[in-house]
This record gives sequence, C-alpha cells and structure tokens, in this order.
Amino acid sequence: MGAVVEYSTRTPKDFEAEIKATGVRQPWSYLGAQGNYGAEQLSAHLGGAENGLSWTASLNHADTRSQPLTFPNRLLSSGTTPTSSGQIVSGAEEGLNPRNQAWLLLGTGSEYHSTQTLAKGKLQWRGDTLNAQLTLANWLNHGERLAHSFLRNSSGQEVNSGNVVIAGRQYALTASDFAPVRVASEHTLWGLRLGNNNKSAVNWQVNASQYRYGQDDSFTPTVVATGNAGPGAGRATQLAGSGWENLAIKLNTQATPQHTLEGGVQLDRFHLRQQVNNLSDWRDPGSNLSQASYFGGDTSLGSLWLQDHYRAEQLRATVGARLEQWQAHDGRINTVILGGRKQNALSPKLALGWWFDDTHSINLATAKSTRFPTVSELYQGSIGATGLVVSNDPNLKPERSHTTELSYEINTAHSKSRLTAFYENTFDALYSQTNVTVTPNVVNIQNVDHIRTQGIEGKFEAQNVLFKGLQLAASLTYANSLIVANRNFPDSVGKLQPRVPRWRGNVNLNYALSEHSKLNLGLRYSGKQFNTLDNADPNGMAYTGTSQFLVADLRVTHAFNKAWQLALGIDNINNAQYWAFHPYPQRSFMAELRWRQP
Repeated sequence: MGAVVEYSTRTPKDFEAEIKATGVRQPWSYLGAQGNYGAEQLSAHLGGAENGLSWTASLNHADTRSQPLTFPNRLLSSGTTPTSSGQIVSGAEEGLNPRNQAWLLLGTGSEYHSTQTLAKGKLQWRGDTLNAQLTLANWLNHGERLAHSFLRNSSGQEVNSGNVVIAGRQYALTASDFAPVRVASEHTLWGLRLGNNNKSAVNWQVNASQYRYGQDDSFTPTVVATGNAGPGAGRATQLAGSGWENLAIKLNTQATPQHTLEGGVQLDRFHLRQQVNNLSDWRDPGSNLSQASYFGGDTSLGSLWLQDHYRAEQLRATVGARLEQWQAHDGRINTVILGGRKQNALSPKLALGWWFDDTHSINLATAKSTRFPTVSELYQGSIGATGLVVSNDPNLKPERSHTTELSYEINTAHSKSRLTAFYENTFDALYSQTNVTVTPNVVNIQNVDHIRTQGIEGKFEAQNVLFKGLQLAASLTYANSLIVANRNFPDSVGKLQPRVPRWRGNVNLNYALSEHSKLNLGLRYSGKQFNTLDNADPNGMAYTGTSQFLVADLRVTHAFNKAWQLALGIDNINNAQYWAFHPYPQRSFMAELRWRQP
C-alpha cells in the first residue's frame, strides 16, 4: 500500500505507423441463460520524430458485449401464500447462494453493450537544456445494460413484473429486477511535463495533469418497464464536474559518488459531483421533474518528500520519508453541508540490499504508509429501495499500514529466483461492511480496526528449461490475512480478509516454434476466498460469491514478415466457471491482425 508507480511511454525515433484489428468471441451459458458475446476493436497509431521534436497520435474504437453480470433473485424462504393477484410462472432456476441458502434466480441483468472511442495525442520536445511533453486524450462511451427474465406464463410469454407464483409460493417483482440502464460519458485528460536534460548538477521535473468528467450520465426506470426499452418514470445519475488535478515537482542531485538525493512536492485535488434527477420518461434526459439527491465534496493532498539512495560496492540503501497534509471540504449530502477536516501523516521508509557476489543478494524493506479516504468513500451515496438516502461516512479515518519484507535473490545468466517473506499490519482499513452495533444496521464504507497479513512468496524465471527455446516464469504466494479487531462487526474477528486467498499461483511458458512463430501458455490459480468480512459465504461458486479457480490461457503469434503479424488465442481453455461477485468470462476465442511500419 502507498506505492507510487511512474510510467514512461516509448518515444518514436523515426516515422512509424500501426493498424491493429482484434476480435473476441465467447460462447457463454449458465443455468437458463446462454448466448454469444465478445468484442471488436480497431486501433490506429502514427508517430514521428525530427530535430528533437517527436509526436504520436492514436485512435482506438471498441465495440463490446459482455456476458450477464447480475442475476435477480429471491430467497426461497421469502415466498408467501399465493393471492388472487399472483400469476403462475415457470422457468426460475433453483440453487444455493454463497451462504448456502436456497434461492431462485429469476433472470439475468447487466448484459452490457458499449461502444468506446479513445483519441490520444502526444507532443514531445527534447532540446539541449529543456525537455517538454504535452499529452491530450478524449474518451467517449455509449452503452446500455439489458436484462432478461427466465419467467414464463402459461402461454410461454416472458414475465418481468407483478406478483408471480413459483412452486406454490408468491413473490413480488420490482422495477429494479429487470431494469435496463443507458449510459453516456465523455472524459478528457491533459498532461504537461517539463524538465531539464539530466546533465546538470541538479535535475528537475514538473508534472501537471487534469482529468475531468465532462459528461457521465446513466438513466434507468424506477417503474417496471415493458421489456428493455419501454417507457416509464426513471432517474438520471449525473457525475459531470467530477475529476482530479495533480501537480508534482521533483528534484534530484548526485550529492557524492555514493549518494543520490531525491525530493519533491506534490499537490492532488479530487472532486465528486453526483446529482440524481427524477425523470417523467427515463429514456428522455430532457424530461426532468425534480432533483432526487445530491452528493458532492472535495479532497486535497499535499506532500513533501525526501529520500537518499546510497550505493557502495556491495551495499545498497534507501532511506526516505513523505510528509502529507490531507483535507476534506465542501462536502454536501442534499441540503446538508458537512464540515471540513484536516489531517497530517508522516510515512518513513527504509530499504537495504546486500550483494554477496554477482549472483546472490538479500534485501530488507520496511515502511509505514497512509491512505486517506477518497472523495467517493467520504461523500458518495445512493437512493435506497425505500426512498431513503444511503451515504458513506464523512468522518472515516485514514488507513495506516506498517509493512516489512525480506527477500533472498539468486540471479544467473539464464535464471532468476526470489524468495520473499512479508508481514503487514493495517489499521482502520477501509471496507464496505454492516455496522451491527447500531439499530437499524448500517451498510456503507467503514473502518476495520486491525488486519494482519503475513506470508511468503517464491518466484522463478528461467530460459532454455528442459530444452532450448523454452522460457518459464512462475510464482507461488501463501498469505494468511486475518481480521484481528473490528468493533463494528465483531463476528468478523479471526476471519480471512475478503478476496485474499491463502494460496495463489501463476505459471507462464513461452516457446519459439520457429523463427517467426511463438507460443505462450499461461496458468492462473487462486485458492478458496471469501467476499464477506465474516466469511459467511463458503459457497463461492454462485452469484455474489468469490471462488477459487484454475484457468489456462493459450496464445500463438506468427510474423509473416516485418510488417504483418497474426495472433490467435484461447482464454480459459478449460472453460472454468468462476466468480468474483459476477461471473468471469468462459472460454473465449481471440484473433488479432497487426500491420506495422517500419
């Protein structure tokens, strides 16, 4: 936790062009649902460089159709004695939910069809003393989420509203069971980087960026619609004005032959603007009747950091610290104005590495880090089924983690291996959970007092394994992550942290079939895991569950010449059915054709 990752994209050295077309097909079936889903993607890239000035321009368009991600359901025990208004139906699928309770799946939801277009341009200047880079991007997304009912009446017609009788018990269908959703979004990004050419005694770099939600709308009915496109009242959720800005200044200098000093300042600001409006017709954004709710607020994070890298013949050491000041302000839930907050944090770190020789080394790293609540975790909310406003907690504490890891590495000309032991204590972890100490119970983002994680990881990479041309990369991790204290949900104490299995592993094999063809085989494994803090969901192989899995993926690439390349692949070869709340894709077939110049 608390890591900072910096990506530097490749800069063209001459004119270049690329066109790539990708197609994916997924035959999918589960209980009473089946269909063919997939995606088509077309992208184009141009770039060039001359006299210190380089540029790139790219356009990517994707049309995707996902398998169903949600399943309207009812507990079998929630059925009541039939009344005269109940319509006898068939088609409901019986099963067990993650808590091993008998339930009925009534249909599918969130079959998401979207078209996305990303346009991006980058201009970079490298002079004798100054480097500059400007990045611009625009993202468009239009889509709809469809729903289908399994239920059929005596005439074979689909039923998605009213009171229904299933196996002698009556259930009431609601507007949210099979509600479609339409979305329209436009997000923009700009980024600017200035710096010197790293030839001075003191090198510097300034980065500034802004990400803005120009439009981010979703529309859904609040009354039972006829099919997926029928008229009716609804709501529009709009996030326009949300986004963030970043400004960072970084300095470094070679203080002595052994010491490199780095430091900097950073300012991040985040904004949430969520307005929900009532519509007379959910399909018409202009049919606004009134405001249903508003959630908004801002957070900012100012940072000052310094670190020293020390290099000797056999020893490497890094010592540093980051001082942060976080503020939350202008929070608002409907007409209620929330007070501002301000907190400080100091995050120190130490890393030591000792090289016994050119092959063997040992590394120790320890750090304290702080993650402050995001603006959404503080202020975002929703309208509950009863019409009550459900919001997060504006008084959340920041997460604080103390992490230590010890690694032993062996690096040779043909292989790399690492064995790492790790230990972490996290206090006030931010999780969505049920506060059972208040009446009525409250479900929102809360602080979990203490989570302790300890484990060991092994990683191995090698070339020419068993025979020439075969490359192997493999890793295996054991983690025992337990909830040590949780005053809002005592039943979770002593249980595993959600979605952190005790065992997880990966194997990747690469083999050159010929000078122009390569084969890649990957295996992914995750052991038993849970989706609830009290681990009361042992049946992970069900909707809303989180399951263990073993999945194999295959990819073959062939280069016809320097310009043309074809890739064919199969993801989830063994067609595993596995879950992380929603179902993962089943066996999928991929083809990709690429042309590149030069």
